[in-house]
Amino acid sequence: MKLLITVASLGTNSSINLGKLCQSDYVSGRINDSFCKLVLVPTVTGVYLPVSGSCRFTTYVAIKKRVQGEGKSAGMAALTANPGIKIAIVVDSDIDIYDEQRVLWAIATTFEADRDLTIIPNAMGSHLNPSAYGEVRAESGPMNTKVIIDATRPVSLQFENRISHPQAVWDRIRLKDYLD
Repeated sequence: MKLLITVASLGTNSSINLGKLCQSDYVSGRINDSFCKLVLVPTVTGVYLPVSGSCRFTTYVAIKKRVQGEGKSAGMAALTANPGIKIAIVVDSDIDIYDEQRVLWAIATTFEADRDLTIIPNAMGSHLNPSAYGEVRAESGPMNTKVIIDATRPVSLQFENRISHPQAVWDRIRLKDYLD
């Protein structure tokens, strides 16, 4: 009965969202398994497969970055956790991975393509992905080109804290003053 309540509360895309629950948990478990957690990426704080990526083709990974290259390692761990994932976006742990605006903000403010983009062509993927290809690019098959976007801040550079409005400003705003 609890499962039915959970599925019913997921909204109109229930089958997609039910898959999201399973996939997010599976990928998170794979990234956080003993080898990855202790050796590859010990600082993973969250993993999310957003609806915008059909809950299977894209993942957001949050880490507490300690050294340069750790973002790329987290992205590789995510891509190998499930062959269906073709885009891994890695952000710092202070970014809310459940808020796509924050993830896109991290990409816009910290990502440089020549330094932070990794493209992996001809990788095993998912035949469920409409863009998948075979050995010959014109044929369908189980291969994808995968991407890692490391949107973590460089360890050696100082970044300003994100600007936010003081709580007193928010408290003074009355929504009814702006609605007819």
